[in-house]
Amino acid sequence: MRTLTLPITVGFYDFDPAQIANNGSYIRWLEQGRGAWLAQSPWPLVRCVAEGIAPVLTRTEIDYLRPLRLGEPVQLVLWGERSGASVWELGFVFEHPEEDCIYARAHQEGCFVRLPAGRPIRMPADLQAWMKEFGEQGRVE
Repeated sequence: MRTLTLPITVGFYDFDPAQIANNGSYIRWLEQGRGAWLAQSPWPLVRCVAEGIAPVLTRTEIDYLRPLRLGEPVQLVLWGERSGASVWELGFVFEHPEEDCIYARAHQEGCFVRLPAGRPIRMPADLQAWMKEFGEQGRVE
């Protein structure tokens, strides 16, 4: 099973007055995960932008399962769920690194666009192959 696991650095600013992680923090952590995922690909973000393409999100879903409270550790695990010639899908869990505890599950979909027009494009062949391999070995829960 091919996954990417990232420790999440949780700051005081990530919490609301009830000491529960703010929903916006989860979105930022997903963005950090996608950045780390793409950095492992043959097309890291720096290369994408230099070649005039960019990944964009088309959908984000998050199921909040358990409150993440101030002081609790969390890590993000992500895997490929599906990819095609122009689209990709990732699955995520926010979990406790040592206990059987999942704080949230998430799913994101996206595509690549040509800059600056923002029109969807077919991904480069080597990126398609890498994403397909990452997805075929994805996590099943």
